[in-house]
Amino acid sequence: MFRWGVCCFVVCLLAGSSSVFAEEIRVEAGDSLVKVVSSASSGAVLRIAPGVKIEDFVIRKPIRLIGDDPERVSIGSVLVSSEDVTLENLEFGGHAEAVLRIRNAQRVKVDNCRISNINQEHLGYGLQVRNVSTLEVSDCDIIGNSVGMVALGLTDGTIRGCEVTNRLDGMILSDSSSDILIEDCFIHHHLGEGRPGHHADGIQCFRGVKNLTVRGCRLMANMQHMMFESTDGITIEETTSCGSTGTTITFGWENAKNATLTGNTFAFAGLSLFNMTASGYKVDYNILVSGHSKPALSVKGVEGIQSNHNIFWNSPRAEKPQIAVSDTAFHRNFKEYQQASGMDADSENRDPGFVNAPLAIAPIDPRRYTSARTNWLPLWAHDELFRVGDVIEVNFDGIARECLAIEDKGLRFKPALAKMPSNAPFVVTWGDNEDIHPNLSVRTDSSDPTSNAPANTFENASDEIAE
Repeated sequence: MFRWGVCCFVVCLLAGSSSVFAEEIRVEAGDSLVKVVSSASSGAVLRIAPGVKIEDFVIRKPIRLIGDDPERVSIGSVLVSSEDVTLENLEFGGHAEAVLRIRNAQRVKVDNCRISNINQEHLGYGLQVRNVSTLEVSDCDIIGNSVGMVALGLTDGTIRGCEVTNRLDGMILSDSSSDILIEDCFIHHHLGEGRPGHHADGIQCFRGVKNLTVRGCRLMANMQHMMFESTDGITIEETTSCGSTGTTITFGWENAKNATLTGNTFAFAGLSLFNMTASGYKVDYNILVSGHSKPALSVKGVEGIQSNHNIFWNSPRAEKPQIAVSDTAFHRNFKEYQQASGMDADSENRDPGFVNAPLAIAPIDPRRYTSARTNWLPLWAHDELFRVGDVIEVNFDGIARECLAIEDKGLRFKPALAKMPSNAPFVVTWGDNEDIHPNLSVRTDSSDPTSNAPANTFENASDEIAE
């Protein structure tokens, strides 16, 4: 039997206006949230103690649920289908299609919550949003789901200050979603775990997405950090991407267009930093580091691109790196690229001076994946950038390994992996540097023309993944 808190309705007539204090309800351990939510009046505030019954339930009225404990309070799986709903300091979990569903709703806030679905099938979403306007998700952990978040038909959405790490994709936006801000989020380790051949993205957009802004985020160890299809109006600013298995950002299918990239650091791509297939791209005041001997930027065949005030760099171990690609050639000489492309007149080709970063990156060869072992991985390319004795790391997992041999275009190392990755991993070398915590801030003694470049570290990621 649940207990009711003090219900107080006070009308204050001040200057001809009135205000009403919301009904407050204390939900104690053992109480049924299904019954409390059903009985509560619109606008009620429910303060939920730990230990309430874990029951799936639906919210169909304006209401505020607050976990009343220093730790987040577990309440199971919830469907929100109302306007003006706030969920705070709660943990959503269970085995469902999605443990937090928000459908046909307006003005919903989710703050300081954990969203974790033990359903590891392809449809095991954490947060599922459909036909919602004005959604705020802030300071949440969207962790351990098959897919962290999927939003279909979301208008005016903000995802801020969240950590997002899941088995497949991090965030999916689709079906005419528009006016979305992803800000100050840490989106990492989306590597297609458990689904060989599946490519996983930190952020994925398709089916008519418009006006997306990614600002001040950190992306690390995703197969692709961002994948855009049928997306118009993309702004990426003050964001750092470090370590992708494949391409850092794909603007795909000739319909991901009108993208502005300003003040970012894009570094250590297994394949390439960008795949641009449409038009309307502006790349300005960025640090572009391929992390191997292949080009940091290709503008070949790209229409309507502007690029300037950038730093270009490869790997310090690359003897004759290809710096950039114009319509006429692959360029090892930066001035020749500038002249041939007519772009990047104020850009530089030099070491950006990261505080702490690996020396090189290489993806494994998927064609030889079946021959891989826990102590040997076949590389797709760039094995010449590794040395016997190097400190190496697999998928930024936080475990320093020693490269014992470079054989059959692959790396043999110790200690061995605890288990084989179920999808394509990548390997980075730190040389003789045993501090394997990436910090892509620029050193203060480095002359940096990218005045808007971010100062992002990834120091917590490896520790969390290694646990």
